[in-house]
Amino acid sequence: MMYSRMNKNQIATTLDSRGFTIIEVMIAMAIFTVIVTIGIGSVLDAINQHYATQNLRTVMDSLNYVMEDMARNIRLGTPPHCGAPGTGGTSGIVDPLSCPLPSDPHNIISFNSQDGTVITYEIMPASGSTPSTIVKQKGAGIPQVITPNEVEMDWANSGFTVRGAEAGDGAQPTVVIRLAGTIHYKGINSKFAIETTASQRALDS
Repeated sequence: MMYSRMNKNQIATTLDSRGFTIIEVMIAMAIFTVIVTIGIGSVLDAINQHYATQNLRTVMDSLNYVMEDMARNIRLGTPPHCGAPGTGGTSGIVDPLSCPLPSDPHNIISFNSQDGTVITYEIMPASGSTPSTIVKQKGAGIPQVITPNEVEMDWANSGFTVRGAEAGDGAQPTVVIRLAGTIHYKGINSKFAIETTASQRALDS
């Protein structure tokens, strides 16, 4: 009986050419699948974070627009009344009234616009399931909510401080507007606090 003999090089060549076993292929595919799954999850999380940040930025832009709307109308209006509309209510001349203490801001302010119409801004407290919002009323018209739906105002930390509204006190009428609250978007709650100062200006004649 004849037996063939293989040297070490022939044995190594035979082993190298046999390829992968089915178990090795399955293990490799499992590892690859895990890595791809983790990678896709990270990409999706990044995309969701991008969209969430973009939407939060849009809401903040809307809030800044609300702030600018108030500041612009205050600058071009008559000296404001801190609190509910004074003499004349929603159709007459608003009597100027200061509330100068930063520690005691009021949540409502009224003044006469350029055309003589009374404009009132009020930060409304929460009521039941309705969150705190900012309401704008022009004349005897229907009050309009001007804050985005995703915004809940912090009534206790928002308000108006008015200085120099009364005539003859030698001070330029100024209004400090403070807005604070929380933005609720898809389970993400982001707190905000913005502030600006509006100085009274008369139109050039």
